[in-house]
Amino acid sequence: MPAPKGNRYYKLRRRSGVEPKYTATELLTEAEAYLRWCEDNPRRRVEKRLAGKNTKTIHHVMPTLPTLRGLRGFLGVSKSTWGRWRDREDLRVVVSVIEDVIEADQIQLAAVGMVSEVIVIRVQKLVEPQEDDSDKSRTHEDFLRQSQPDEDDDA
Repeated sequence: MPAPKGNRYYKLRRRSGVEPKYTATELLTEAEAYLRWCEDNPRRRVEKRLAGKNTKTIHHVMPTLPTLRGLRGFLGVSKSTWGRWRDREDLRVVVSVIEDVIEADQIQLAAVGMVSEVIVIRVQKLVEPQEDDSDKSRTHEDFLRQSQPDEDDDA
């Protein structure tokens, strides 16, 4: 049903668009709840080893690694929404603090050996880019010469 002609409902609102899902305080509180959830819900792995004729069961308890992807799932927001929050004036500082805390937690857990440092390196993209210098000096003509058979090979 359309709005009546001549209505001025839009003037009653202070701003247009969808209301934000979280305020800065709510976002910080929810991020704290996510980090607490990660601490309270460790991952468990059971490993069975042969010890002579007997089987020995080893229970491993590993902390849940806090990630931005996990936080976004916890909050119920998409990656693009998180990116827009990074640009919003009222959430910029809170988003930056949350990202820094999660990054610090990941690095600290890897430093003490509680989680795999390989996973943290991949999540944080801490690997230095390696350049392949082998083909940089080659030209298009070099590739063409290499792909053509030598005339001496006919014999």
